[in-house]
Amino acid sequence: MTRSLVLGTAGHIDHGKTALVHALTGIDTDRLPEEKARGVTIDIGFAHLDTTHGSLAIIDVPGHERFIRNMLAGASGIDLALLVIAADDSVMPQTHEHLAILQLLGIRHGVIVMTKCDLADPDWQDLVEEDIRELTRTTFLREAPIVRTSATTGSGIDDLRQAIQECCVTIQQSHRDDETDRPFRLAVDRSFTAAGLGTIITGTVWSGSVTVDTELEHLPTRRRVRIRGMQVHGQDARTITVGQRAAINLSGVHHSEIERGHELAEPGSLTPAHRITGHLHVLPDSPFPIKHRSRVRLHIGTAELIAQVRLLSGMTIEAGHAQTASLVTTEPVVCMARQPFVVRCESPLITLGGGTVLQPSVHIPAIARGDDQGIRLLQSILDDEPAARVATAVRLRGYSRWQESDLWREADVTPNQARLALTQLQQEGTLVSLPVSKGRAALLHADRCQELKLRVLKAIRFLHDRSPLAAAIPRTQIIGRLSYLDSDLIQALLSHMITDRQLTGNEHTVARADHKPALTPEQVQALNTLLATYESAAFTPPAVEQAAQSLGTSPDRLKPLFDLAAQQNQLIHIGAFLYLHHSREREARQRLADAFDSSPQGLTISEIRVLLNTSRKYAVPICEYFDRLGVTKRLGDKRMAGPNLRHEEG
Repeated sequence: MTRSLVLGTAGHIDHGKTALVHALTGIDTDRLPEEKARGVTIDIGFAHLDTTHGSLAIIDVPGHERFIRNMLAGASGIDLALLVIAADDSVMPQTHEHLAILQLLGIRHGVIVMTKCDLADPDWQDLVEEDIRELTRTTFLREAPIVRTSATTGSGIDDLRQAIQECCVTIQQSHRDDETDRPFRLAVDRSFTAAGLGTIITGTVWSGSVTVDTELEHLPTRRRVRIRGMQVHGQDARTITVGQRAAINLSGVHHSEIERGHELAEPGSLTPAHRITGHLHVLPDSPFPIKHRSRVRLHIGTAELIAQVRLLSGMTIEAGHAQTASLVTTEPVVCMARQPFVVRCESPLITLGGGTVLQPSVHIPAIARGDDQGIRLLQSILDDEPAARVATAVRLRGYSRWQESDLWREADVTPNQARLALTQLQQEGTLVSLPVSKGRAALLHADRCQELKLRVLKAIRFLHDRSPLAAAIPRTQIIGRLSYLDSDLIQALLSHMITDRQLTGNEHTVARADHKPALTPEQVQALNTLLATYESAAFTPPAVEQAAQSLGTSPDRLKPLFDLAAQQNQLIHIGAFLYLHHSREREARQRLADAFDSSPQGLTISEIRVLLNTSRKYAVPICEYFDRLGVTKRLGDKRMAGPNLRHEEG
């Protein structure tokens, strides 16, 4: 599918960029009175060029070093560059800086234009061309055509149109077809008001598509706004899509509240943060290194922010070298994984370098300084394979909750790529699915799942050591030991570990698979005596206090033995302080089953009391226990056979 493209100019001041755009399109991109008075482009300007593949948006950027920030805003999001070099001036300082910025922004296609050829003879033009080839020898423009032009005479303009057309064809053939499937995102470069319309913004659509009346999120404020109308190249449009320059009339926000550097996006798709982590490269010809904790100007999208550089290893990045670094910003920044950025000196205003975002969200646990393994993991976000990026993004998430839609931002994948990758990674065992609630499962990276299992086992070992007589540990105690983690996730992992036979247990308690209560000889004797006491007591069991008194000990000292016997199903806790021996509980079930066979109309408490040869004091709690299990069910003053009468408790 053919998509819209954006062309951006680049080059030194007064090399004829604006005149060249006018010669190509007939549009004067200098819109400010100061620009027209001085003959110098100060801010970015816009035009469009009709090609056989549709209308090509053009962004004309200023060349003066004082307005590099505006050039950076204009250069973000372009598909091809027009590097402009005047024949009478050759390569100049801003030529170098603009080309370096285009490289840092990841631009891969372009055309080189030699302007003002009417002011230089052919021999001089040949020398200038040699300078240009030397300048671009190691850049994306090393094989780009050099077109000699004159905006004054019109010489070479048709050749330039043809070169641009051929470049567009190359881009279309190599471009991803999935960008319309991504969430809508537009970087704002202008905001103003128009009489009778209200707030209008302009910008380039970086991904997705949107229609009139759609609700969007204004970032970084996270305010909801609605589209009232749209235009593309001065024509009304119902839909805008990736690659198009657009003007959007918004409701829900005043024009003074939205500015260059802000973004419009599908609600919930992007998250403002005060910290991003990226692969930071210092230009080979940078006059300064980048030091740990130094302040820089961060240019990302159309935004410019002050940031502090926090290197994850070392203290300095020298010219021509790269490191992984976090950038902590004074204002919230909006970005996504694999998005390019540029950093410049706070003062003097020179370009130091740039890089690629590896970790865009505040919701992702930060990689600590000196964590070599974490730093290597971060670099995997640059992998060409979507599944590898998804695996990395999920691993970076740790144990925190995430949604499939987060992967667009954190792994730079489309929704379809995310679904395919998640399926593949689960089949491979790279991701582990843990059902945390009805209809919701948590996906953990297998490495994180193993780390979490070790934490759980360590917590259980501690609790076993603290309560050596306990056959199992209540799940609530384990969750309490790991209170910094999501309780639903811990519950799901415990069940998963029981299924894998790493633990034993049920929905209430768990134990290490190799755990056995550690009883002293005296405790073994006391437990045997306790069990014999309850077996002989049949259906008139002693209360805990009575049992302790008969054994010559206190209820507190005896309680661990009661708990152990209950956990091992040797004693059955029927309520309050009453227990039945497990054999007597089975006997009571059988007696009731036989009685219901002969008396299907049900039994009263008095009849059950006689049946079990006990008193009402015990018959009532025994019946209530069986009611809870579904062994019996109460109808008025009678007990009827319950659905679980013939099923014994495990």
